[in-house]
Amino acid sequence: MNRVHIKKGTRVPSLRQRLPGRSAEQKIGKEIPMEKKYVVSLKDAVTGVLHGGGGTFRILIDQESSGAKYFSCLVNTMKKGVKGSEHKHDVEHLWYILSGKGTMYIGGKAYEVGPEMAVFAPAGELHRIDVGPDEDLTYVVVYAPPGPEQQLKKFGAKAFDQR
Repeated sequence: MNRVHIKKGTRVPSLRQRLPGRSAEQKIGKEIPMEKKYVVSLKDAVTGVLHGGGGTFRILIDQESSGAKYFSCLVNTMKKGVKGSEHKHDVEHLWYILSGKGTMYIGGKAYEVGPEMAVFAPAGELHRIDVGPDEDLTYVVVYAPPGPEQQLKKFGAKAFDQR
């Protein structure tokens, strides 16, 4: 066995620093379970282009990152003036509006939405959001059970297109 002598006080980069993106064990084919995150900062969220290309999704909590089996939690921002595309999911979900204003269409009925409002869409119900012209619309989304967030991860702007 070869030994390396390192002078006391010398800073040695960790394996993670030397092999960015994956740990040394993963580089040599040995998988290590990802540490589950119970507290997630918005800056550490899985981020991508929102379906339709009109904004950004940020996945904070899902089964992969946190072990959540019965829901997922995202914070999305849609750009001002964006007209969402009508779609539906096989799961229930809700939105909690943080900032901005818009019109939510659920089952063909229009609802004006803004900060400090919660909106519910039953599973299988067609829905879309049209964002007001003055500012972006930022909102928390909860899917229960989880699922649509995985489509966002995989397909991004084309996530909810008819397949």
